[in-house]
Amino acid sequence: ENQYRVLKNISSVRITTASALDEATVARIKDKLIESKVVMENVDIQLVVDEEVLGGFKVETGDKLYDATVRFKLEQLKKQFEGNLYVSQIIAK
Repeated sequence: ENQYRVLKNISSVRITTASALDEATVARIKDKLIESKVVMENVDIQLVVDEEVLGGFKVETGDKLYDATVRFKLEQLKKQFEGNLYVSQIIAK
């Protein structure tokens, strides 16, 4: 299957969102991916709805991951606060 995809210039893309996307949005995302040369000229998109992402989206293709979910951003913010000694001492009190 992988060899067939390579021969036919087909890229597999998985898009995860908190709610379903309409066809126009999927088409715009597909166009942006092709325009940016992240994927080959033919794109096979798999849409996944996962309410745990809270908002935003996650795009996976090959070994690349672009995570613009609210959940990921909140986790990054939490890590920044935990790493900040001054803030963690204020919160602990």
